[in-house]
Amino acid sequence: MWDGAIPEFVRQTPKLTWRFFLRKVETFYIAAVKMLGMMRHENEMAVFEIADRIFYLSFRENIVLDLPTAELVTETRLRMQRERYFCVCYDLSGITDSDKAGRDYLALHAAVLTSAAAIYAHRSVPLIIARFVLKISRPPVPARIFYDKASAIEFLKHHQ
Repeated sequence: MWDGAIPEFVRQTPKLTWRFFLRKVETFYIAAVKMLGMMRHENEMAVFEIADRIFYLSFRENIVLDLPTAELVTETRLRMQRERYFCVCYDLSGITDSDKAGRDYLALHAAVLTSAAAIYAHRSVPLIIARFVLKISRPPVPARIFYDKASAIEFLKHHQ
């Protein structure tokens, strides 16, 4: 029976190996979910869901948008999209803070494989980030900021 202690071989394994292993497990999980016909994935940073040809990305509560977070969220979204274009609804409400590297990364990659983008936020920090992303990236697709989710979804349905 496992007592909860971290085995010695785990402590000696380089972090890169564990990161690779966890990504493989996440990839397997996404494949299993697709086989069952569900298109939902969760990790420690966000909830990802595809429904009605719209990709929903909702950040969890109290998330700091730094470079590793932005990379993980973007990588997971692109992997789930499997090189297909979607209208994307970004819910930034859970973000409480950010750094320049995270904002820059999100601004550069938010429109990749996106046919339209709706950014939903109702707090001041996420709204500032949303304005920054739209100002810097100047997305080549229709993109707007919304204060309520229903309006954001209606916008995206209009652009499908």
